[in-house]
Amino acid sequence: MASVSEPCRKHFLVLYEKYQKGKRKNGPVIWARAILCREYLEKIADRDKEADIFEEMFVGEKPAESFRELCEDSKSYPRKFALRYICLKVY
Repeated sequence: MASVSEPCRKHFLVLYEKYQKGKRKNGPVIWARAILCREYLEKIADRDKEADIFEEMFVGEKPAESFRELCEDSKSYPRKFALRYICLKVY
């Protein structure tokens, strides 16, 4: 299993905590926070290792279920926001 440095782990946990708070409050842009979490995971791990890294950071806390929810939320954005987001990433 891949190992994550402490600074990267802490940064991800801050992002993930904001995502979780928004989700508990049923915030309007949960998908955006989920996307930030997924993008950061991609920066610290290969795409095929994201689930392993997530599991490493959340040992004993139902990591598979939580990762699945994060992935689903990151894909739940409204189409009009997706197009704007893609345009911003390209330019």
